[in-house]
Amino acid sequence: MQNENPVRLQILRKAQEQFFTHGFSKVTTEELAAELGISKKTLYQHFSSKDELLRQSVYLMRDEMVAAVNGIVDDRRMDAVDKLKLLMMTVGTKLSQMRRPYFEDLRRKAPELWREVEQFRREHILGAFERLIVEGGRKGVLRMGVDPHLFVLMFYAVVQNVFNPDVLSQLPFTPQVAFETFMKVMMEGVLTDEAKVRFNAPAGADKGGKRSGRS
Repeated sequence: MQNENPVRLQILRKAQEQFFTHGFSKVTTEELAAELGISKKTLYQHFSSKDELLRQSVYLMRDEMVAAVNGIVDDRRMDAVDKLKLLMMTVGTKLSQMRRPYFEDLRRKAPELWREVEQFRREHILGAFERLIVEGGRKGVLRMGVDPHLFVLMFYAVVQNVFNPDVLSQLPFTPQVAFETFMKVMMEGVLTDEAKVRFNAPAGADKGGKRSGRS
C-alpha cells in the first residue's frame, strides 16, 4: 500500500465505498468519476473496467484485514480475551461498511470472486478466531470442560451457515449487528466469569472491568 499510486488508491477507495453501500451493479464508472472530480478517461487509465475495480477493491479489503488481524493475533501485549474482543470489533466494523446489495452482487454477478472471499474468510478470519480460542483454552479463560477445538468446530459451522448472502439478505438487521450478537452469545457461553467481565467491559476499561483514566 505504501507504493500505491495515490490517484489509483483514491479511485479504489471511492469505488470500494460505493460498492459496499450500493452493490456493484448499481454503481457506474460515470458516477465514480463524477464523485472523484476526474474524467472517465483518467479512471480507465488506472483500471481497465468496472470488473477490475471490483476485484481490486476486494483485494484491498483483504490485504487490510490480513494486516489488522495479524497485528491483533501477534500482539504479545494483549491476552487472549483482549485479542478476541478487539478482533470481534475489527471484523464487526468492517462488516458494518458492507450492505446487503454488496453481498448479493458478489455471489450472483462475481461468483469466482465470491469464492475467493469465502476462502479468505475461512483461512484468515476464522483461522484467527481459532488460534485465539485455542490460546484462551491453554491460558484458562474458557470454562472448565469446554474443549477449544470442539468450540471452534461449532463456531465454524454457525458462521458458514449464517454469514452468507442467502441468510444475510433475509435478516432484518445489519451484518454487523448479526455478527456482534453471535459473538456475544458464543463467548458468554464459554468464557470464565472473570474473562466474561473483561470481554463485556467498555473500551478503555481496566482488567477488572472498570474504566481506566482519572476521574
